[in-house]
Amino acid sequence: MICGRLQVRNSDQKLFDYSACLYPEGILNPEEMFLFQHEDIDELVFQGYEDDDEVKMKQYIENRKKEWLSKHKKQS
Repeated sequence: MICGRLQVRNSDQKLFDYSACLYPEGILNPEEMFLFQHEDIDELVFQGYEDDDEVKMKQYIENRKKEWLSKHKKQS
């Protein structure tokens, strides 16, 4: 189950689109989260309610992702 968006792995500072946990267990140990990219999703089983705030949030996240990638490419 997806439980986070725009996640950075501490060990190598790699940016991921999503974090997830087992369902229905939830987050039992933050060290055991699954991190993955949007293109790794094969099937959308359920999509929750989406309103104008969610549309704005998606745009905000996309903008932050571009900023983060731009900033970290310059440091490489």
